Amino acid sequence: MTVDSIPDFASRWESMRPAGPAPMMATWVVMILRAMVFLASLRNRA
Repeated sequence: MTVDSIPDFASRWESMRPAGPAPMMATWVVMILRAMVFLASLRNRA
């Protein structure tokens, strides 16, 4: 998974997810994914 695919995945997730308590969970999932990609890119640069 590349950094470019994250926004696409996130927007697809946004359109799929129902209203209610679920959006909070979706937000955490996206945040964790972004953190993982960020850490991976830092490791690749080192």
